[in-house]
Amino acid sequence: MSSTMKPTQFPSKVNFQTKVYRPLPHTVGLMDWEKVDAEAAAHEVLGQLSVALDGADPLAVASLFRAAGCHWRDTLALTAHLRTFNGHGAVTSTLGELHQKRGIHEISFKSAMVLGIEDKVVGPNPPATANGTTNPARKKWVNSEFTFRTKSPRAFCKGIILGLILGARLKALGVEFVIIEKNAKAGDNWARRYDCMRFHVYKSSCETPYLPYPEDTGSSLTRSELSAQMSRFAEEFDLNARVLYESRPESTSYHEDRKIWESQIACSGGERQVTAKFLVLAHGAGYAGRYIPDIPGVDLFRGSVLHSVDFQNAKELAVNGTRSVIVVGSANTAFDIMGDCYKAGLGTTMVQRSETYVVPMTCFRHPVGLGVYDHVAAETGDAIVHGSPLAVGGPLLARIHAMQSEAEPSGVTPVAYTSEGLELSDGTSLSADAIVWCTGFGSGDGRKGIAQALGRGSEAIANKMELIWGVDAEGETRGLYKRQEHQSNVWVLAGGTTAQRWYSKAITLQIKGLLEGILPDAYRETPTSAGTLAA
Repeated sequence: MSSTMKPTQFPSKVNFQTKVYRPLPHTVGLMDWEKVDAEAAAHEVLGQLSVALDGADPLAVASLFRAAGCHWRDTLALTAHLRTFNGHGAVTSTLGELHQKRGIHEISFKSAMVLGIEDKVVGPNPPATANGTTNPARKKWVNSEFTFRTKSPRAFCKGIILGLILGARLKALGVEFVIIEKNAKAGDNWARRYDCMRFHVYKSSCETPYLPYPEDTGSSLTRSELSAQMSRFAEEFDLNARVLYESRPESTSYHEDRKIWESQIACSGGERQVTAKFLVLAHGAGYAGRYIPDIPGVDLFRGSVLHSVDFQNAKELAVNGTRSVIVVGSANTAFDIMGDCYKAGLGTTMVQRSETYVVPMTCFRHPVGLGVYDHVAAETGDAIVHGSPLAVGGPLLARIHAMQSEAEPSGVTPVAYTSEGLELSDGTSLSADAIVWCTGFGSGDGRKGIAQALGRGSEAIANKMELIWGVDAEGETRGLYKRQEHQSNVWVLAGGTTAQRWYSKAITLQIKGLLEGILPDAYRETPTSAGTLAA
């Protein structure tokens, strides 16, 4: 296929606030929430559903779901895909069709929020509990010898932080893999960020799978703490031998006839060819390349222009003669850098291009939001946060934010450089010695960085993949975590720490299922009317 083919434009992006969010049902007065036994109630409903499916009784199945406010999110269990079905007709008819396709005969209930098979993965120093394998027996990590000369990987990953997390899960399931990483060692992705960098959410939601942060780690993780944890993670689970450090793909191709990926890798010691059945793009957001708005006049500006990726600390700017800084952007990185510049005595101005919600950290600790991780294990919290349909979880979280957040009025947009700084959209100008663009990475289509990440020959691959980021009409994130419809054996893993844990497991289970020949085709249909159940 020609590398100049027009990129696919599916699935369509929707406005989740108007097209996905639904009014929350009125539940006040329905029951005494202090006295209700949630586990017993769930057992009863699931028991009735199991009986109705066993009896091939579509009316009985339909009666168990509300006429309004009915949603079902499935992560691999029945659809072998990531799907959300919204509305009574879609939910009940899809269950009817999948009853026939999958042979559903019994639904079991395991805990208040988590349906699945649990496994304890134990390292040399027993760390934590994790979900994800098909064998409930206890396992022990084995620091087995691994060389690329003696073992052929079944999967290769591009990216180190998410790659290590995915690699640990693959190793737990006995799947060989290799990680391609541009930096010299694990943890460098964090170690090379700006000095004052820290997470703006609490540690409880940021744990790595199988291996918690040390107890003496602070509640807001710093750059050095994040870097140290990834180094510790790679060492604990013997992952470094499976990483090609200081490497980058020169070219990548997929052979449809053999269902095989081939990539020519430029390494510090020469070149290698990696051949694997599966490919996971695990770069996070940054692989699409840094984004700086293309405005005229950059050659006129006499000062320094840099992206937040190139910023190390404000003292470094001051030593080079900078006395004033314009920070463009108003997300977490922008506030970090603005504070650092102010503390260094630099005149600092922030340009806020659009509305920004300023949410107190205490808001994130509400149990309906990321505060759930203060009350339950990370695995259970992930199931609550990522197992809930966006149509329900989004409005719940929005209600909490509305109680404690303040919308800052939108500002102005830089439209051109001047010799002294920036011209703004309202006709005013700002002067400074340096401009730091805290404007994120890439564009709205995350596929645009794939060719840069995979080298020659990969543009045609990117053009066959789904659009990345934004949500589709079901409320599912586009292009991430699931099998692609038009490009075989490739996944994209990105997102925050909670998404990394939850969806790395989903990708690993898909890969293992395909290797074992037990993963059905992804269910992509959407019935809209009442279905029938086969006896």
